[in-house]
Amino acid sequence: MPFDPSILTAPLPGETLYSMIGKLALAALLGAIIGAEREYRRHDAGLRTHMLMSIAAAAFTMIAWAMYHEVRIAAAGGSNTVDPIRVVEAVTAGVAFLGAGAIIQTRDRVRGVTTGAGMWTAGAIGVATGCGYYSTAISLTVIVFVVLTAIAWVSHRLPPDKS
Repeated sequence: MPFDPSILTAPLPGETLYSMIGKLALAALLGAIIGAEREYRRHDAGLRTHMLMSIAAAAFTMIAWAMYHEVRIAAAGGSNTVDPIRVVEAVTAGVAFLGAGAIIQTRDRVRGVTTGAGMWTAGAIGVATGCGYYSTAISLTVIVFVVLTAIAWVSHRLPPDKS
């Protein structure tokens, strides 16, 4: 495909430059909210990690939708075998891989499970944002932030396991 400079103002089919930047910025902001809590607790995967995962998930999702719409338009009247869910599955696998890498097991302790789950959730926030499901992305961010802060506060006040 030859380079056409006009494509810089509408980089994805169905998106304007502003809508694309808006989606990516929202994904970054929502990922930052989750990452800020991890950063505050001094965990390795913090603000930047969660932001990047959310942005990447949004970007992959937006690209998948753009590809789907391009092929659907090209195949108008013909069979449509494009499946954008495959990209979501690939994002999920990549995020799960990175999240698993955050988990460290020692002799008597497992660390990083919550961080890995937070990273996985940041990926889901990015996918929702990339699809344009903003209320889902925002609701998910709020719920996850409450879980990470309020539930941590409760769990630190529970008596330790004596077993």
